[in-house]
Amino acid sequence: MIISRTPCRLCLVGGGTDVRDFYREEYGAVVTCALASYVYVLVSPRFDGRLHVSGVAAEDCGSALDVQHPLVREALRSTGITRGVDVAAFSEVPEGTGLGSSSALTVGLLHALGRYRSRHSPVVQDAYALAQEACAIEINRLDGNAGKLDQFSTALGGLLHIRFNPDETTVCRWIRASPETVQRLEAHMMLFFTGQTRHASTVMSRWRRSMEEKRTVLRRMRDQSDEVAACLESGDVDAVGPILHEAWELKKTISEGISSPEIDSMYEAALQAGATGGKLSGAGGGGFLLVFCPPERQERVRRALGSYTELDVRLEAGGTQVILDDER
Repeated sequence: MIISRTPCRLCLVGGGTDVRDFYREEYGAVVTCALASYVYVLVSPRFDGRLHVSGVAAEDCGSALDVQHPLVREALRSTGITRGVDVAAFSEVPEGTGLGSSSALTVGLLHALGRYRSRHSPVVQDAYALAQEACAIEINRLDGNAGKLDQFSTALGGLLHIRFNPDETTVCRWIRASPETVQRLEAHMMLFFTGQTRHASTVMSRWRRSMEEKRTVLRRMRDQSDEVAACLESGDVDAVGPILHEAWELKKTISEGISSPEIDSMYEAALQAGATGGKLSGAGGGGFLLVFCPPERQERVRRALGSYTELDVRLEAGGTQVILDDER
């Protein structure tokens, strides 16, 4: 039995510039952090030679070609496993909430299935290669509208400054923030579930239609990644809040459906209670509202948003890992 554990992620700034429509003409860039909220994938051999999928969807199939769940099917195809395994996947956060759980699933599947396959033949398993293959599955084979930040953030983990180049290369750099700065960053972040889920591909399809018209706005959002990285490397955590606020105001101008009257009211209530910035997680339209607030004001924010469920924010320094590999 093999179990992989892959973190979800939170994009702080630059989201949307990781989409090919933007970076094919000029580079995109983001700052992301991995979260200690995980997607687990279990792979175990079956004696009867069939292929069973559970967790993400219950399927009992003769071979990988019969699997209906697209991410599971394509991960099996990528790793060359066609039958004779149980595959189960479980996520600590709901799908469609903007925390990158779908890409964490893809990366985790590739990691666990690749480790299983490597018992019989060599398979490259470094995190960068896993991210590249996850991008190939989600963007190229499945014609997804999303970009590349989720796959690299969940595969590599930590606090990342990622650059997406027109030649399709992706450059990932861990931000050189002190442990004290990372702790302060974590302490400033709050996540509240809006109660709404959405398909990221639907929201991103609207982004893509307005990409050229909003290129100046997206360029500013990209450049904010340099500013946030510099703030964190200098230890100036307080400066991140106003940058997030500007980024959220810019993001709402990209296309319709990114925010809503209810989400706007949530955000305004958080600001009135002492937050210095924030944004919706992921592409927008629902999911989690990130509130950036000094710790001493957070109880006021909790009271102001008392009807919304809060997710404890804990940052994860690592990326995808195999936490169990038992050949018995």
